[in-house]
Amino acid sequence: MKLNNAISALARKGYQMLEVSTTEAVYNRHFEGKINNYRIVIWSQGEDVSTMRVIPANDHDDTQSDYCAGSFADTIPQLLRFAQVF
Repeated sequence: MKLNNAISALARKGYQMLEVSTTEAVYNRHFEGKINNYRIVIWSQGEDVSTMRVIPANDHDDTQSDYCAGSFADTIPQLLRFAQVF
């Protein structure tokens, strides 16, 4: 999936981009949830989306126990379904 298509799809659903951060050529785009209890993060390398994830606002990763907060999604519709659960 192309990055611009993913951003456009989320914008049509009412999400706005909060921040863009860059680390090691990976761009993280954080989107605000409609009722602010989760966030959507899209990682990309160049113009291709590599990973999409929905993370509850009160949860975080724990590298010592290999715990990844939230759910990873393959498509935008799946991402939005996961966001409804949180």
